[in-house]
Amino acid sequence: MPVTPFHFGIGALAKGAFPARVSFLTFVASQIVIDCETGYYLFVAREWPLHRWAHTFLLGSLIGVAVGSLTSGVAQAALAAKWSLPFSSDWGFAQCVWGGLLGGLTHPLLDGLMHTDIEPLRPFARGNPFLGLIGLDLLHLLCVACGVVGLGLGMARALASQRASDGTRL
Repeated sequence: MPVTPFHFGIGALAKGAFPARVSFLTFVASQIVIDCETGYYLFVAREWPLHRWAHTFLLGSLIGVAVGSLTSGVAQAALAAKWSLPFSSDWGFAQCVWGGLLGGLTHPLLDGLMHTDIEPLRPFARGNPFLGLIGLDLLHLLCVACGVVGLGLGMARALASQRASDGTRL
């Protein structure tokens, strides 16, 4: 399935751990853009392999940085036009680039653990050294666990911030 939501757990963990440094929304956007390649070969061209150059560390990271840069630019223009954007703390340039880069680097790794047609190290090496390192069920469980931990970190941080502004102690 193109655009798996399981990948988003890694982004949620990164956002929870480094909220001022990572844009979760840009992480998600980079995942979706990279999976446009899979969608094209699955639904339009109907050709194998489904995962090609966008699913490599080289191009995936470049796509992530481009998505981050573009996302930040669009968000900054929207904010300058006095538009109200959701998640107002998620649109800094560095945050967006880091979120996109993280998305672009983790996508070939996560897909490489389960798809036979990925060569994540191209053009430097052929093959897939990650295939089958862990089972699909464990991979999905780990992605969900990352998402839960990331959400927990974000909620704990929000609660602590709210209590601090109210003057109450934990």
